[in-house]
Amino acid sequence: RSAAWQGTGLRLRPDGLWWRSAFQSVHVPWPALAPDGPPRPDLQATHLTLAYARPELVRRHGLRRRVDRIPVGRVHPWFLTDVIRHYVAHPEHRAAIGTEEERRRLLGVLGVAF
Repeated sequence: RSAAWQGTGLRLRPDGLWWRSAFQSVHVPWPALAPDGPPRPDLQATHLTLAYARPELVRRHGLRRRVDRIPVGRVHPWFLTDVIRHYVAHPEHRAAIGTEEERRRLLGVLGVAF
């Protein structure tokens, strides 16, 4: 499995985004996300702000209520934004998330040298 965003507390999975912090765990199915988001943050951002089309699909467990901010960690915030936008726009590629073949395909589509 690809480790591009490990260490952030964020996982991209075929069924959506999932992250855990000390106070909550959140699952955001791909259909919950707005097709034109998330917006690109500042280059120094430590979080992305998600845009929802169907927020009722989001599942949260824990103390915090805010589920629109996700951690960036050591990943470039624009790269993470572009990856999320790609999978929202291309559901046909979601099943392969986590495979080496999909990592290579995605990096090529996004124009990232590997």
